[in-house]
This record gives sequence, structure tokens and C-alpha cells, in this order.
Amino acid sequence: MGFLSAFSFNTSVNNNSEIPSIYPLSMEFDFFVKADLQAVFTKILTDCIERTQGIPDKILPTLWDNCLANEASKGLVSLVAGAMVNKSELYLIYNSDIIRKADTAEATQIKIDYQLKGESSLGIFISFQNYTKTDMLKIYSEMEYSLLSALNKNLNVSKSIQFKYSKLRESIGVNDRNDAISQAQSMATALGKGNNILMDKEDVLDFAAVNMDPTEKAMLFLDSKRAFYLGLPISYINGEQTPGIGSTGEADTKAVERGLKNYFISIIKPVLKALYGINTMFKSHDFRQIDSALEAIKTFELTGTDFLSNEDKAQIVKNLFDIEQENQS
Repeated sequence: MGFLSAFSFNTSVNNNSEIPSIYPLSMEFDFFVKADLQAVFTKILTDCIERTQGIPDKILPTLWDNCLANEASKGLVSLVAGAMVNKSELYLIYNSDIIRKADTAEATQIKIDYQLKGESSLGIFISFQNYTKTDMLKIYSEMEYSLLSALNKNLNVSKSIQFKYSKLRESIGVNDRNDAISQAQSMATALGKGNNILMDKEDVLDFAAVNMDPTEKAMLFLDSKRAFYLGLPISYINGEQTPGIGSTGEADTKAVERGLKNYFISIIKPVLKALYGINTMFKSHDFRQIDSALEAIKTFELTGTDFLSNEDKAQIVKNLFDIEQENQS
């Protein structure tokens, strides 16, 4: 133990039974979890906005962040995503083409108005205090932090040379341990310069190999759980394409449409209506559905009304284009 402690720490024997933490992750735990959730919710809301029809050009700048150091530097997407992350209440005011958080007095008045009338002429009241989805996603972000911390240690340790001295404890005593330490240090210095070294044939120079398989499997597990709670495919979460020669990605495309539409209906549409007074619709990016709708129109133009009336044909086309659903939402 005397030799090992001297070689590891180059000091006297350490009686503390705890092993010091090495190579800690540079980012703090709480910051990582919040930043991770903020990125996830911001991505989802951004993609919802990109699929939203009916937003006037003049209010588009208020949806996004800007680099100006003023009270309106954060856009609607970041503000709503932040409330989702923190499971907090959010009071917003849109005035003079800017969007900002309400101050204490304004927030109090908006809350009273909502309690009395369900709306306020001063601003809007958004609450995610019961948004349990954040709690579940937070668990897997915390696991990812632990996973990255372990990977960071492994990668840094793998850079070091392991000099495995043959029969170390048998051949070296406490009194001559400094000689072994000096030899090991000189060998490491020589290797660092690319020079040759001389050592016993049973000695071993090695590096700590990093096995990525457990890490990759763990990351896949975390992504699959995130996908479940977010209602989106794994490919949307981790950015990987669907594997397989015959795969077109159509299933993932449809899954993304379904998942994003839920966020549009529950968050984007009501917030835009309450804050800006505009009616919006969700536009599909599923080109195959559009192709099917266009083919249906061509077919109906060539067929009579013996089996389908013109009203039935119009209803089918509306369903294919998702027109009726949007008007009802």
C-alpha cells in the first residue's frame, strides 16, 4: 500500500478510504438537466411553428430570440419552453409589436381577470404547474448526465499509460519504491517524446480501452423512454435515420406529424389565439398524404355519382387534406 500510494499521489499514505473524484464533468448537474429539457421543448415548439399556417409576418419576430440586451430578447418559443421546463406559471404581454413577461402588478391583474372571466385584455396566463411530463423527462436527463460523467472519466483515463510492473509487490519494498517511481516516470516521459524504452519482457504498457457498447445501449434506452413520454419517434429524438434497405422513413414521418400535432393543439394554437388573437391551422409535411389526396381528386373527376355523391367526394378530399379537422379544432 505504501508503494501504491506514493506512486499514485507522490505523497505519504492516504488514510482516507474515499477515492477522490477524477475528471468531473465541466458542466454543473442542474444546468445540464435544465439546458437539456429546454433544448427538447424548444425544438418541438419550433417544429410546431414551422408547421403552423395563419401567422402574420409582423408577429414572426416575436416568436424567436434575439441578441439585443433588452426586455424582449426572448421570443415566445423560448418563454413557453422555459415555463414547461420549470413547471411554472407564465404571464405574457404583447404590446407595440414586442412580447415580454408581465411585471408583478400586471401578473396579479392578469391572474384575477382569468379567475373572473377566463381571459384578460392586459395579457395571457399560461400554467405548466401540473405538467408531469417534465418530471418524467427530468429523470432521464439526470441519467444521461451520470452516463456522460462516466464516459468523460473513461475517455480521460484512456489517455494515460498504464505501466504494469511485473511482480510489483514481490520485488519492490517500501525502502526502494522511489527507484521504481523514477523508472516509471522516465519511461512515461520517453514515450511522450516518442523515444524508445527498455523494460522487462514481462512488464506491460497498456491503455484503458473505452468500451462504447454499454454507453450506446444506455443512450438508446434513455432516448426510447424520452420518445415514449414525448409521443415522438426515436429518430426525432436522437436524429438517427430509420435503418433498413427497404425503409423509406414514412412511418417516422407520420409519427412526427401525430406527435407535433398534439403539441400544436394543446399549446401553440391556444397560445397564439389568446396572445395575438389569430386563428391558425396545422399544415402537414407528409408529402405522401398530399399525393394521395391529389390522386383522389383526379379519380373523382373521372367517375360519376352512382356510388359516391359530390358531397361525399368533397368530404373524402377534405379528410385527406385534413381540412375539416383543422376547421373544427
